[in-house]
Amino acid sequence: MQKVIIAQIAIQQGKENDFLKLALEMVKTSNAETGCITYRLHKDLFNEDNYLFYEEYIDSKAVDAHNNSTHFHQFIKDITPLITKKPIINIY
Repeated sequence: MQKVIIAQIAIQQGKENDFLKLALEMVKTSNAETGCITYRLHKDLFNEDNYLFYEEYIDSKAVDAHNNSTHFHQFIKDITPLITKKPIINIY
């Protein structure tokens, strides 16, 4: 069954460029994964420090492969100092 993940990220003011550099590379790498249908980054129109990742995968195995990937773990490590609160992640 197809899976959708929506992850909301709040970035420290002044750290947007650092985040975007990492996030755009994450989007590129994730979109190349087997089982990834789409992986997109969106900026909140009403709060300039908030971003949203919209992810679609063919099934739970593809989500697991993404979540266990080296690039995912490195991304989380790299953005952790840039965020202001715990991300909100919903899986559908």
